[in-house]
Amino acid sequence: MKISLWPERASCSIGRRPSCELALTWDDEVSRVHAELVRMGSEWVVHDDGLSHNGTFVNGERVHGRRRLRAGDVIQAGRTLISLCASEHASTAAPTRRARARQPTTVRLTPAQRRLLEALCRPLRESPYRAPASNRELADARLNLANEAERERGRIARDLHDQTLADLRHLALLTDQIKPNGDSSGKQTSTLRGEIETISQEVRRICEDLSPSVLQNVGFAAALEFALSHAVQDAPVEKRFEYEFHCDESIEEQTHLPPSVQLQIYRIVQEAVNNIWRHAAATEVKMFVETSAAGDFALRIEDNGRPFNSQNNNFEGRGLANMKARAGLIDARLSWEQQENGGTVFTLIRKA
Repeated sequence: MKISLWPERASCSIGRRPSCELALTWDDEVSRVHAELVRMGSEWVVHDDGLSHNGTFVNGERVHGRRRLRAGDVIQAGRTLISLCASEHASTAAPTRRARARQPTTVRLTPAQRRLLEALCRPLRESPYRAPASNRELADARLNLANEAERERGRIARDLHDQTLADLRHLALLTDQIKPNGDSSGKQTSTLRGEIETISQEVRRICEDLSPSVLQNVGFAAALEFALSHAVQDAPVEKRFEYEFHCDESIEEQTHLPPSVQLQIYRIVQEAVNNIWRHAAATEVKMFVETSAAGDFALRIEDNGRPFNSQNNNFEGRGLANMKARAGLIDARLSWEQQENGGTVFTLIRKA
């Protein structure tokens, strides 16, 4: 697919919703509102700051926040590739400018980023850190950085919930005060209110994805079951599956997992079950959560779908790399094994 961007247009939304300006209704891996193209001055940028489920990519690199676009760039949203071409009006849109060398800019680091950078740069001359950082120190610094990222996601989720949802609720109330304009049935008003409710539901989903409240509300074990059931609800009808959840009743008391570790495991489970409905075409999924007498934590997910090859990175995109990175943060081990009668067994083990 090719699109042209011209000066008169200020933005272009990309998503699976029919109301998006670039509606990818056929691609079930595209989020309802996936990303947005925005014109900034004479340039275009693609914006994806948590809007999509599985990310937006430009020339194979994932977009974090905003990225400037050039003619010939290829944007990937889900399974769809979008090629940007220069508009025929581009020559008159803006004068050609000679590029100048950019001056160095000062980057402000967060405390967690600074600690990670100090750990990576040891030993430093004239510094108290004269010994190289240990693997344990590096792992702790990476986990602190991940925790700070989760706190920032939580802040964004709270802002969306407290401000954006409140504005949408106010807007929905205002629709009730609109006087019919030749439409005695009020169909136009009800359509507008329904669209507002749809947007509100999408914002709530984004808030939950950014900062899962289920861990605090119902606990770790119930949250894992919620991740499984929620994946079934999000999946297209033709890709939904039957599931079973088996868990030790005293799993939380026996493992004593810190909240940051519980969150990383929850994120891994989310990615694992999403990959099942997206790629495995399974009809049955079983999840087992257990703990040993020594306090080791074990989670196993079995499905009867197509066998999974963990070495095929192109098959899973960035999802597999994200799972392995999260596992590394909490000293957990991941494995995938093919079953003799078909399907795959995914295992996560974390030693006490």
